[in-house]
Amino acid sequence: MGNTQEPMSSVVERLITKDNLQVALHRAKGPSAQIISWTIKNFTAKGDNYVSILTGVEIKYQLNDTLSSVSFIAKLGVPQINQTFCESMNHAFLKECNVYDEIMPLLNKELISHGLHRLRVPECYYAVWNPGNQIMYLEDLRSRGFQTYDNKKPLDTAHATIVVKEIARLHAVSLLIQRKIGYENIDNQFPYLNKDCFDITEDVREMAARLANKHIEETIIALKEFEGYQKAIQWLTDLKPQAYQTLMKQLDNETKFSVFCHGDFWIGNLLFRYDDQRNPVEVMLIDLQQFRQASLAIDLKLLFYHSLTGYERASNLAYYLDIYHESFKNLLDSVKLTMPFTREELLEEYKSKHFYGCFWAMSWLPSLLSENEDNPFDNYAKDSPQRSEVTPTINSTSIAAENTAEDSGSFLMTDEEKKKFLLKFKKYPDMTARFLSLFTDIIEGDVN
Repeated sequence: MGNTQEPMSSVVERLITKDNLQVALHRAKGPSAQIISWTIKNFTAKGDNYVSILTGVEIKYQLNDTLSSVSFIAKLGVPQINQTFCESMNHAFLKECNVYDEIMPLLNKELISHGLHRLRVPECYYAVWNPGNQIMYLEDLRSRGFQTYDNKKPLDTAHATIVVKEIARLHAVSLLIQRKIGYENIDNQFPYLNKDCFDITEDVREMAARLANKHIEETIIALKEFEGYQKAIQWLTDLKPQAYQTLMKQLDNETKFSVFCHGDFWIGNLLFRYDDQRNPVEVMLIDLQQFRQASLAIDLKLLFYHSLTGYERASNLAYYLDIYHESFKNLLDSVKLTMPFTREELLEEYKSKHFYGCFWAMSWLPSLLSENEDNPFDNYAKDSPQRSEVTPTINSTSIAAENTAEDSGSFLMTDEEKKKFLLKFKKYPDMTARFLSLFTDIIEGDVN
């Protein structure tokens, strides 16, 4: 699939077929359900998505002489014109297929066996990966009232609370599975789990290292425009030579905090259901391409640093860690297992993963400042064909889509690029405040 320039509309027409939709329908509605007709209905806007095609499929079907309808979300692999980035994205898509096919059923079976609620992730009715044919059909959660959250707005306490409770459940039930299988057997049973999409080949590692440096360079440029951030600038400057290696090291899973992590835990990968007063009552976790075994603090850092304001994070950190610890403990208590760490140890582990959370947040937030027409993917594929009305989907892997041309050996910004980059911060003061708050702990000396 690398180096192809197949238009997005052609990808959709080629991959979404009656045959594979019929397989998904049988899994969703039973073997007697038969497709009468189907229609592709896109629901994303320009600029929403970058590295996977995400679109809706509405199906009319017959079951027991009754005509009914159902909708699926189709997630399709996007052709990449860069071979190295293609390898990385192929791995991410394959991992998500395997997580839906193998790990989620295992985790849910464990919860159900103890009389507990399933994990709040969509059902996957079909998942296939091979070169040139990457497709998943997922439950359309809109039919159950779930909605996206504006990814430019931070989570408030009500939203963040239910998210923290759910991620604690995922982490806790994964501990049960780890103990059943045996930590030493996890890699054998799930060989894809601990292989990061930025760490699969030497070429990918070199690309990822250059990208890490690029985002640090951009952040330093931005911080120089504001008073009082010299300590943060020095911290980033010192980290830059080994930034990629430091990020990978922070994914170490050989500790008592090792769990199955979502791995890409931010607002854009959350859906919410509300009551009549618009209070959030349930959350769904979506996009499992970065799912992996790592410290539980990875997910917490990603969520708190990307999706909360600095004030919310500082004011309510103790509250959120209390909620997390309590929810984790409640699940283990229900199956008569001992909590493996104390609340105090949880705080120390959380602090130890600061660079991981801060790096991804400082990489993500400027991209959210972009107008829709400033799709960062376009900088990477300027010569690719015109995008269709069907758009690809953004997650943490999508930031690597920017400037990954094969001949990109340097990420030095031109004066015009610097001007455009800094203009984003002047136009969005609230987002700028969130960005600057990422470095408060560094300036105040709370982390090294």
